[in-house]
Amino acid sequence: MQALRPCPPAPRAYPFAATDALTQFLLLFGGIWAFVGCFMTALLAFVGGPVLGDRTLDQRGLRAIGMPISVESTQSRVNGRKVQEIRYSFKDRTGAPHTASVGSVDEAMIARARAGEPLPIEYDPEEPELTRIHGGSASLIGLLFALPLAFGVAGSVILAFGVRRLLRRRAIYVNGEAAPATVTAVAPSLMRMNRRRVQNIDYVFGAAGAQFTGRATSLVPPEVGSQVWVIYKPDDPKQNVAVPQLH
Repeated sequence: MQALRPCPPAPRAYPFAATDALTQFLLLFGGIWAFVGCFMTALLAFVGGPVLGDRTLDQRGLRAIGMPISVESTQSRVNGRKVQEIRYSFKDRTGAPHTASVGSVDEAMIARARAGEPLPIEYDPEEPELTRIHGGSASLIGLLFALPLAFGVAGSVILAFGVRRLLRRRAIYVNGEAAPATVTAVAPSLMRMNRRRVQNIDYVFGAAGAQFTGRATSLVPPEVGSQVWVIYKPDDPKQNVAVPQLH
């Protein structure tokens, strides 16, 4: 059996290769879900208008009459129909003039605006630029923004678990004590990375006059019966990390 190479003494530099496949999975997929979910939420909010505006207008919106100024076609589509931006002017309860706009695919409302007919609107007295046509919505997407937001939140939770796991492993690796371990089993896991099956690696080692077991994951596992270094917490050897590429 090939002898183990020396294990670096503490404190050790933490190589990313010491990060097990499960932690990498949590970081990768959690990061992707968090980024995509939050990005799509922001994009929908930008394109679709104020997603929480309807709630605000439901609580404190005031009625007014909007006089159409223009109707312009946009590049956005909802259910295959182009969104039309209806721009109008109105006066608030103090008589101060304002202009605002909303996007709409309501053909009847668009026709009324093009004909110059007065439009019943609701506006926020604290932020008069927030308006909607009565019976319509301030946002084209409404609560649909919650769908990508849910993915973003789920991804953030997964990412947080990955970061927590990474920091725990790093603390053990940098400051823990090293011991040789023997690989007792290698078996495929349920995970895949880069279309390759992740392998579970079980090992056993001695510390503080007792034997302890551990598990690592890797795409390139060592052979059963071979030796690897593990680094463990002196006060709790059950918490240990296998050292990569030192066997």
